Amino acid sequence: MYNLKVLFELLHESWPNPLFARAAYWVANTELGGTALVRPYGLVVEYGADGKPLQSWHSPEGKNAFVCEAFLHGGYMYLGSPFNVGVKRLKYEKMNG
Repeated sequence: MYNLKVLFELLHESWPNPLFARAAYWVANTELGGTALVRPYGLVVEYGADGKPLQSWHSPEGKNAFVCEAFLHGGYMYLGSPFNVGVKRLKYEKMNG
């Protein structure tokens, strides 16, 4: 993929064209199809102020896969990602102990 990106960048430098610049961007960006190369698996980890993991949530079947950011608010966990359409809202349950 990197070689294709460099090729489109060189083409754009030699013959400036917005299509070459756009192609260089998309070839190197996993949104184009890089997510199809990996098995869907969702993972969110909550860390404490000291940087140590407090708890984690897993979605091994991929129902909530490709999460880039999670936000806890009002008893819910909001999951966001440029790879998914919309924001998912899940009930947040704090582990005991």
